[in-house]
Amino acid sequence: MTLINLYNYWVVIFSMSILQKENKFRVIRGLKNLHLNGVRTVATIGSFDGIHLGHQMVLKDLKDQSQNLKVPSAVVIFEPQPQEYFSGEQAPARLMRFRDKIECFREHGIDIVVCLKFNESMRRLTATEFVKRVVIDGLAVKNLIIGDDFRFGCDRSGDYEMLHHIGKANDFKVQQMTTYNFEGERVSSTNIRKALINSKFDRAKKLLGKPFKVFGRVSYGAKVGRELGFPTANINLKRYSVPVCGVFAVLLRVRGNVYRGAANVGIRPTVGDLVKPILEVHLLNFNKNIYGKTLQLRNIKNIDQTRILTKKIQSIFKDEHYPISIDQEGGVISRLENILNSKPFTSSYYEQLFKKDNKNFETYVKIYVDQISYLLKMLGINLNNTPVLDLKRKFSNKIIKSRAFSENPKVVSKIGDIFIKNYQRNGISCVMKHIPGHGLTRSDSHFKTPNVSRSLKYLEKNDFLPFKRKNVIFAMTAHVIFKSIDPHNVATHSKKVIKLIRNKMKFKNVLITDDISMKALKHSIKDNTIKSFNAGCNLVLHCNGKLSEMIEVAKNSPKLNNFLMKKTKEFYKLVI
Repeated sequence: MTLINLYNYWVVIFSMSILQKENKFRVIRGLKNLHLNGVRTVATIGSFDGIHLGHQMVLKDLKDQSQNLKVPSAVVIFEPQPQEYFSGEQAPARLMRFRDKIECFREHGIDIVVCLKFNESMRRLTATEFVKRVVIDGLAVKNLIIGDDFRFGCDRSGDYEMLHHIGKANDFKVQQMTTYNFEGERVSSTNIRKALINSKFDRAKKLLGKPFKVFGRVSYGAKVGRELGFPTANINLKRYSVPVCGVFAVLLRVRGNVYRGAANVGIRPTVGDLVKPILEVHLLNFNKNIYGKTLQLRNIKNIDQTRILTKKIQSIFKDEHYPISIDQEGGVISRLENILNSKPFTSSYYEQLFKKDNKNFETYVKIYVDQISYLLKMLGINLNNTPVLDLKRKFSNKIIKSRAFSENPKVVSKIGDIFIKNYQRNGISCVMKHIPGHGLTRSDSHFKTPNVSRSLKYLEKNDFLPFKRKNVIFAMTAHVIFKSIDPHNVATHSKKVIKLIRNKMKFKNVLITDDISMKALKHSIKDNTIKSFNAGCNLVLHCNGKLSEMIEVAKNSPKLNNFLMKKTKEFYKLVI
């Protein structure tokens, strides 16, 4: 299970930093409020989207001139940005909100930020009118710094040459900044957007001179995630579009404490019909109220020791998508319990939820599965041994009963389809289990061989039904003897049972054995391996960690055949 390019590590840092008003720093909104009472300034004009390295060079020069001339520094920006006014939703995605831009100007030591509303009146201004009203009368500019591609006025006739000519007659100088290049590439907001949309975060960081960040205030949503135990921070991005879109593993830092989570960036990716971009951060092991606070995002490269381990496995096999599996069902089988508390989300929980709210059941499952999927990808895992499609019986052994969804085979089948669909939608392949059915067993196959005496007709209508026609690449076999089919061999070792799975249950994909070190199998590890393959299983699972037994399994396992190679390609297509 590997981390595909779409899933990039971001860190979410809790922040309460609010723009503080200082005597020196001023924000002037609207042309009618632009009155400096004769105070001269040095100024620059532009969109300053992202405030990248090129912008930073302009701001540094502006600040230096301000200090040398002992006059205030001023930056003129527009809201909305001109391209947004003309193109609306088709305009390039913003790199930065207005509020974030203001904060950044303040951090760079700028004295005055003038925000002009770009509306029909502003659009109609000629270049000459703009210079007179903004540059001369409004700012009383002493020095004006512009970019090499700066154009203005209703007919875009305003440029450096025009400003230079007017400046001579009105006692101000004009400086044209040359294009700033970094590592042979022009530093521009356009090129940064290209880097972000292609998940080249390191490149974007170099062009920006800082990690790409998204700010936003947490707002109230439908609170569905909170009800499921996965609170969601909904952040309205207040823009037509964003330069990143997709799913990201995140860390959330709240007053020094770090929580794991997952972030969706898009058009209400989880639930609802929102038509504007929103950032949804699903929080794991977190139940505090953060509404009204501010979240700050930045990408990171590593998460913890588990990721280091999976990365090492991938490097050994020289395959960044090498299959790595885990048993993360939730409930009693939660291998990630030190990271995520999913024990409350038992099979019984989902059984009751299905009965209570069948209409919205898939939405609830989707939210839960999203969290698990993102965490798995964060850790470098792409194969989850779930869902359990065994039927629940009053007399079922404890290990199965505690993991089964229902005694109704149609309900189990439906729930199974929903879980599989949503895991695979997130690029996590599933292993349904335990085919053809474990629910009638009274003994635990970890310690004893279970026997089932029911007729084939009964089994096909009940225990076998949830496994039929499932859209899943892998299925795990049951270490159970079905006397009506093969009284001598457990399903894992039975050619007759495997044939039934293939023909009557229509499972044509990869059969993985349950752990062959279980005591339900009475033979040696070598014989258990050979019998499993001879019966028709495609892969053998060995779990006790004994190296000598693992070597024995390897020695007696056949090479991958054409069937497995084909299915492996299907697996990679799903998870990449």
